[in-house]
Amino acid sequence: MNDKLTAIGKYNEDFNNYLPYNIKSSNIFQSSGLEKHIIKRHPDCLKYIGFIPQIIANPDYIGINPNEKVTSFELVKCISENVQIGIKLDAKDNYLYVATLHTITDSKVFQIFQIIHRLLFLYPKRTTLWLQQKTPVWKLALSGLQPHRRNHAAGRHHQEKADISL
Repeated sequence: MNDKLTAIGKYNEDFNNYLPYNIKSSNIFQSSGLEKHIIKRHPDCLKYIGFIPQIIANPDYIGINPNEKVTSFELVKCISENVQIGIKLDAKDNYLYVATLHTITDSKVFQIFQIIHRLLFLYPKRTTLWLQQKTPVWKLALSGLQPHRRNHAAGRHHQEKADISL
């Protein structure tokens, strides 16, 4: 593992309920290169780098990017803007790391609420129970349909999960 990595948070095994992976609880790392990446690609987001531990610990949304060919997932936290981090698995050294941080539009977040509306229509009793239990939005949104339009994978949560032990 790279000496320039800092543990920035813990993987929450509850995420496995909403991702096509079975990842064991482990540290999530941040490399010294992340800040350089943000400065180069997303300079207006540098002010959010200190929020990464909070985003990992308590995301408002969790999902996957279907364009990624590697084991990865996305976490979003609504702060003053909607901040998204991308987390990837380093397959060679077998550790999770924050690969990017950027903002997403309100329309992307609004899609999550559209999904909840659909869930209320499709699964009224179960969704109402979740809402009464104050289940986080990301759990509601991912329990049936995917918030990102690019991420619609009907029945995805019924597929075989890849076991990943770190």
